[in-house]
Amino acid sequence: MRLCSVQAPLPLGLDTDELAPASKECTIFGRLKRVKTKLNSRFLPYPNLLHLSTQRRRGLTSAIPEPRHVGRKSSLETALFGDPQILQPDQIIWFVLVVAVDYLGLQDPEHDLEFWKTMLDDPILNSEIIYFIKLAGEEATPENIRKELAQMYHDSEALGKVGRPNLFVYLTGEGDDQNRMCLLGGKSVSEEEIDRWLTELRTECGYARPITLALDICRSNKDKPGTKMSHGIDLICSASPGEQAKAIRFESDQAKPYSCFILAFIAASVGSLASTSVNFKAEIEQHLNQLIALMNSAPSKRISDGDDDGVSSQTPDWSRGNHLSTFFEFAKMISRTRIAQEIYDFVVQYYTGKESLGPGGTADYRPLPENHTTQHLRGANGNVPAVCT
Repeated sequence: MRLCSVQAPLPLGLDTDELAPASKECTIFGRLKRVKTKLNSRFLPYPNLLHLSTQRRRGLTSAIPEPRHVGRKSSLETALFGDPQILQPDQIIWFVLVVAVDYLGLQDPEHDLEFWKTMLDDPILNSEIIYFIKLAGEEATPENIRKELAQMYHDSEALGKVGRPNLFVYLTGEGDDQNRMCLLGGKSVSEEEIDRWLTELRTECGYARPITLALDICRSNKDKPGTKMSHGIDLICSASPGEQAKAIRFESDQAKPYSCFILAFIAASVGSLASTSVNFKAEIEQHLNQLIALMNSAPSKRISDGDDDGVSSQTPDWSRGNHLSTFFEFAKMISRTRIAQEIYDFVVQYYTGKESLGPGGTADYRPLPENHTTQHLRGANGNVPAVCT
């Protein structure tokens, strides 16, 4: 089957367990609800989207009523999302794919994937329409990544003129010496491959939706330039060539990502609600610098092959993010969540204290509690985490 071919959707109300067994199944998270589907079948519609006017639009445990058919509408968009008249023309419909791999014992990428699931299930986002897909660990193969990218395009195009689809992909893990994301089984995925896959889909299948990707890995090779992405493909890298992507863990009961880039992104989303995309990028960089300074200020540093090489710096690479409107809108959406506000309060107000910033913007950090963080890099140099005391 061609990945870009259009298949008839399954009848509404059909239990996927009644389908003929396949050699392998995967679990796909549609609107944060587990839905079993066969690897060779089309992406199932979210049950919670069938009747947007009569039921909860979000929730892991809410009951799903029996589907009822209204009239005899048979278009693909009706099968996917119910009556198109329910949706407003400017209603954003989110397609979010998270790819996370705990390569060689890392813990933060797949932890951060679970964090995103928790954040996007915040009740404050009940009015949002979010199509959430995950690929983690052994499921994150080049073939599956390409398949899910194709499915995102397919399902967003199936909407026609209904709503306004936004496609966002977050990839997190370890980077190798060629600035590729390491996958399990000795495989990897590069910027060049992702650009080629998306370009082929757009060219061969006529998909026109723009897409934004965030690549949160170490890019230790300073001599490896970034790939020029094709039109309509925005790529954000959490680190510039020659830099490491940092992760830090705060030992508290609050749900937090470990990625410094994502911590800075969330803090900026709350702190710059009325900002422009340009100011928003600057705010992310400011918070990221504050987090790196916090790591540098810890009495115990990271150990690498027995040497203390310091934490250095991390600057996001925005050079291939041409518009960033999707990235900015995603930030505005998550800024409303309880978790985002808690992260802002915890990271910005307590640990980096805006009120104590001097004229030069350098943070005056409060004393660190004992055993308060662990820190490490996610690059190709095998750094060993050290506990900051």
